[in-house]
Amino acid sequence: MRSLTFFPWVLFLMPLDNIIRQTERPFTIHEKSQFISKSEIKKAVKGTGNSIQIEVSNISGGTGTFRGEILPPAEISSIDVLRGSYPQKTNVVKNGRGQKIQLNEVIYPFRARFTINGELFDVEITDPGSWKINLVLMQ
Repeated sequence: MRSLTFFPWVLFLMPLDNIIRQTERPFTIHEKSQFISKSEIKKAVKGTGNSIQIEVSNISGGTGTFRGEILPPAEISSIDVLRGSYPQKTNVVKNGRGQKIQLNEVIYPFRARFTINGELFDVEITDPGSWKINLVLMQ
């Protein structure tokens, strides 16, 4: 029982930078529009190199309305880089609900503001590697 009384003191013996480093997140979402119903950011375990794959989809994209209109898919109309860079963008897939693109040779830390069907998503990723961002719009 005596060893438990010394436990809080152990925390004070650890270097402060180790404690701070453990609580830092490798990404920060600075802004997300209200019509982006889901945002998921994951570091790809099997990914190679420094890349970011962004998949956007519209829940109701590609479906018809009562008036016979086809609702548009989610589409990334602009990427405004605020920090870092990427020299190459690849269009991976485009379908009735959305699209998937990949930013290659990304320089980290990387911060960008994506405009998807008029909605904003601002994210910063500080940890180099291969990342996947999945955004779902509700329009």
